[in-house]
Amino acid sequence: MQLLSLHHPADPVPTGSPDFSAFEGQVRYVRLIRDSNGNPITDCLDSTAFQTTYKCATLGCSPEVTGWTDLFGGYELFVTGDAIVPDSTYRIQRGVLDPQLACQSSFLDVTTGRWGDTQVDGLMNIADVVAVVDRVKDAFGAIPESAALLHPAIPTPDVSSPNVLDVTLEVDALKLVAYPFTISNCP
Repeated sequence: MQLLSLHHPADPVPTGSPDFSAFEGQVRYVRLIRDSNGNPITDCLDSTAFQTTYKCATLGCSPEVTGWTDLFGGYELFVTGDAIVPDSTYRIQRGVLDPQLACQSSFLDVTTGRWGDTQVDGLMNIADVVAVVDRVKDAFGAIPESAALLHPAIPTPDVSSPNVLDVTLEVDALKLVAYPFTISNCP
């Protein structure tokens, strides 16, 4: 995944918004999330009450060769990591790491929503705060956990779920407090 255009918020731009332009053009790789024993986690818990899950992975600095199709079977994959930031565009391409094999897919440009826009409707309002509260309460019909995990920047889906910190960050986003997280450098 190439980091094309990072955190260019639309008006009104929160004061003190971070500048991630130094990372633009860099590449990150989709990697498996692993539990404390090193076992891959492919299903992240979306709702404790309803026992629903979603397919999840993270980003890293080095490629990981694995049977992605066997692990995820064509399901939609939610990717997280500190390089996934709001108001950004990423170029995704699937390929084989062996340069002898010219086996790469065409690319797909993907954008992320505005900081705190959990409804992904282009608007920041009280409905976004209510949506995160509903997710914390595990209410029927709540937004997906992947949309409500605002804290920490790198969720650990095997141990974290939306909580009061996510609600607080959602209120901050509504008040136009700048995105508070950073991106890690790759060696």
